[in-house]
Amino acid sequence: MNQNIKMLLFVIILGTVTSALLLGMDYLTRDRIAANQEAELKSTILNAYDISYTLANIHDVFDDSVEVIVTDGFRFYVDNETGAV
Repeated sequence: MNQNIKMLLFVIILGTVTSALLLGMDYLTRDRIAANQEAELKSTILNAYDISYTLANIHDVFDDSVEVIVTDGFRFYVDNETGAV
């Protein structure tokens, strides 16, 4: 009986520590994940419009080259040079 209680306590403590570590990593990387997702979206749009960029200037190039139009909850990305949607 005593052995079962020790094992149960060990599993509970290990589960708590592991969960705390995973939650901490989620909290620490949340902003970086969001920034990478935004950069991936901008990269896809710039590639579709065949606009040159580097990872260092992707946000500036996107802001200068693409206009974002929101209509009825939909987002449209318009190339400022060609007018393509």
